[in-house]
Amino acid sequence: MKITLGEQNVVVQGMTMEENSWGKYQFPTIFFDGEKLIARVHTGMDDWADFDKSNERWFYSTDEGKTWIEGGEELRDVSALVLPNGDKLSFVPRPGIDVYHYKEKVKDLYELLPSDKHEKAESGCLPACAGWYSQWVYPLRFSTYDSELIPDELRDNMYFAQKRIKAGETEAKEERGEIVWPHMPFNVMWVDVEKKATVCPTNGGTGGKVKVAPDGTVWMTVHSAGDLDETNGAYLRYSSVVLLVSEDNGRTWRLRSKVKYVPDTSENIHAVCEGGFNESTYEFMPDGSVIMLMRCNDVCHGSKSWSPMYITRSIDNGYTWEKPKLFSQYGVLPGSCRLDCGATLAIYGRPGIFVRGTKDPSGMEWEDEIVVMTPEDRSHLGNTKIEGRPTFHQWVGSCCNCDIVAISENKAVIIYSDFYYPDETGLKRKTIITQTVTVEMD
Repeated sequence: MKITLGEQNVVVQGMTMEENSWGKYQFPTIFFDGEKLIARVHTGMDDWADFDKSNERWFYSTDEGKTWIEGGEELRDVSALVLPNGDKLSFVPRPGIDVYHYKEKVKDLYELLPSDKHEKAESGCLPACAGWYSQWVYPLRFSTYDSELIPDELRDNMYFAQKRIKAGETEAKEERGEIVWPHMPFNVMWVDVEKKATVCPTNGGTGGKVKVAPDGTVWMTVHSAGDLDETNGAYLRYSSVVLLVSEDNGRTWRLRSKVKYVPDTSENIHAVCEGGFNESTYEFMPDGSVIMLMRCNDVCHGSKSWSPMYITRSIDNGYTWEKPKLFSQYGVLPGSCRLDCGATLAIYGRPGIFVRGTKDPSGMEWEDEIVVMTPEDRSHLGNTKIEGRPTFHQWVGSCCNCDIVAISENKAVIIYSDFYYPDETGLKRKTIITQTVTVEMD
C-alpha cells in the first residue's frame, strides 16, 4: 500500500499562538455529503462552559479542499448523518452548566458518617459524590456523582440535543435524544478560586464518532472523565470508552458496552498516571469485526503531555472487547475511515501528526506511519524566539487534534491545526489545514 499526501490548503486562520496558546481555533472536524466537504472549527476556549454552537465556525469546499468558503450553522444540517430510514441526524453542542450554588451533602468522602445513606438529593442539592480527584494543572477538584441520585432538574438535563431532518423533508427540527445508561456518571469540575462548578456537558459523540453499523443500528462512542460501574454505581478511577447504540434511528441511545482502562506499567511506565481510555474512533471491518483506537493520556492526572494509543477489537458486534494493545507511541483524538479500495486509514498525533493505513480485513496489522507533522521540536517556528527550554505546547506548535473523511474509492481528506503557519505577511497564526490522502493498493 502506498499513501501519498497532497498539498496543504488553508481553511481559516485565527490569532497567533502568543495571543492564545490553547483552546481557540482548534478541534476541527470534517464531513463529506457526497458533493462537498464541510469543516467545523472550535473558536472558544478549551473549557466545558465554552463548548456551544456560538463558538463554532463552519466552512465548505467543492474542490476537494483546495479552497474554502465560510458558511453558517445551516452546514450542520448538510453534514448530518444519513440514517437507515432516510432521516438525517446531527448534534448541537451544549455548554456545561454552573452548579456552584448547589448545596453539597458532603464535600469529601471522608466526611461521610456511618448513618449516611446513598439517597437521591432534593432540588438544589447534590448527593454525596461517588469519588473525586484533584488536578495538578489547575487548582480544582473533579467530582463524580451517580446520575440516579442527582435531583430531577439536573437529571432532566442529561440528554443529547439533536436536529433531525425527516426523510423527504428539508426542515431540521430539534429533539432530545434519550440516554439509557445505568448509573451514568454526572461529572462536575469545581474551581473554588473562581467560585464556579461546571458540569461536563452531555453532548453526542463528544470525543468519539457516530456511525451507522452494517446491521442498521446507529453507534456512538463517548467517554466519561469520571466513570461509574454500570452494575452498582461504584466509582472507577479511570475513564472508559463507552459504546451507545440506537435501534430506533437515533431517538434512544442505550449502553451496550465499555472498554475499561487497566494500567499496565510493563507497557507504559506512567500507566497509573494516565486518565484512562477516552477519545476514540472505530471502524466496521471487512471480516465482520469492529476495531477501536483509544487515547489514554490526561495530563491532569499527573502524566506527561503525550502517551501511547491503544487498539481493541470486538467480534460480537460491540458487546465485548479484546484486551487493548499498543497501537502507537502517540495518540490524541484519533480519526479513521474505510475506503472502497480496501484500505482503512487512521490519523492521530501529539506531538506530531501521523496517517497510518491497513489492508488487513481484521484491522489488526498496520503499515508504517506517514508523518504529516514532525514530532520533533517546532518551537523555532514561532513568531518570538524561545529563550531556554520551550514548553510542551511551544515544542508541538499544534493541538494535533485532527479528523479524516473518505471522499472517493481511494482518497480521503484530513484536517488539523498548525499554530505556526504563516499568513500573507509572514506572521505565524493558528491555522486549520486540509490535505488529501491518496491510497494506491499493492
